[in-house]
Amino acid sequence: MRALILVLALLAGGTALARKPAEFVAPREMTQEELEAAKARSKNKIDPYDKDIPQDTKPFPWRAVGLMGLAMLVVAPFAARVYRQTSSELSGNKAFGAARPDPDE
Repeated sequence: MRALILVLALLAGGTALARKPAEFVAPREMTQEELEAAKARSKNKIDPYDKDIPQDTKPFPWRAVGLMGLAMLVVAPFAARVYRQTSSELSGNKAFGAARPDPDE
C-alpha cells in the first residue's frame, strides 16, 4: 500500500515538473478614461433602493461607560484590601524548601 502511494506521488510530481510553464501574458493597462469611468462606477450606489434606507449611526454608549466607571470606583477599594490581605498572608509562606532552615533566621 505504501509503495502504491509512493509511486502515485512520484508520478504526479513528475508530470507536474515535466510540463513547460505557460508564457506569461501581462494584463493590458487601462487608459486614463477607463480608470476614471471605473472610479465613477465604484462611487455609485449598488441599487436605487439604497436611497430609501436611512443611514443612522448608533450613538456612543456613554451611559454604559459611566456605569462601568462607577462600578470600578466602587469595587476598587475592596479589591485593593483583598489584594493586600492575600499578599501579606502569602508572604509568610514558603512554597519551596519548607523543610530547609531559613538562613536569615
